[in-house]
Amino acid sequence: MNGIRSVCRKGFPEILEKINPDVLCLQEIKADLADVPSIAKDYFAYWLPSKRKGYSGVGILSKQEPLEVLSFPEMSKFAEDGRMLAVRFPKCTLFSLYFPNGGRDKEMMPFKFDMYGTFLNLLRKQEGGIVLCGDFNVAHTAMDLARPRENANNTMFTPEERSQLDQLVSAGFVDTFRHMNPEQKKYSWWLYSANSRERDIGWRIDYVFVSKELTKNVKEAFIISDIQGSDHCPVGAVIE
Repeated sequence: MNGIRSVCRKGFPEILEKINPDVLCLQEIKADLADVPSIAKDYFAYWLPSKRKGYSGVGILSKQEPLEVLSFPEMSKFAEDGRMLAVRFPKCTLFSLYFPNGGRDKEMMPFKFDMYGTFLNLLRKQEGGIVLCGDFNVAHTAMDLARPRENANNTMFTPEERSQLDQLVSAGFVDTFRHMNPEQKKYSWWLYSANSRERDIGWRIDYVFVSKELTKNVKEAFIISDIQGSDHCPVGAVIE
């Protein structure tokens, strides 16, 4: 969102009403609980702000009340940073995730790899259907960014970062957009500078992954690139 208060000033409540999702996962809300606008009158709302004011933070809005909000002790330092929120429904567990960027000069890479490694270990212990939704801050393959050759060693496309998504796939998770749209080049994030969005020089770094047993339930996966308000756009999936 790059700030929930910011997107609310840019028409987010009206967009939410128009799209009308059953579940919406939000990342980078950049607000304390007291500052989160009242946008979810038809939803059960769950928020996890960062302890650092005006930074990070995730949320989940759901029309169906989850059975519980989950807590994983091994992820506590990442939860404190406002990077992971999980809820359990009768037929699946849903995660809203905001992985670290890594930093322009790669100064945050150790923290990024720490979160990926800890989270992958957590997933390997889970049972049942799992849905992962959020900003993974990695373009997985050359199809997932406009200029792969120029960015081969840049943050969000280094071999080490891409291998984290390789490991996720090896652990049995399916990228719903690529599964449903194997040849489509479409992006979910653009730099603010150089008219990148207008020129569609973007990156696909936002994903909905599902555990392999849910793949048959995925009926559609999409990117809504015409919705403005942030440097990202919404991504989604229809899972029956």
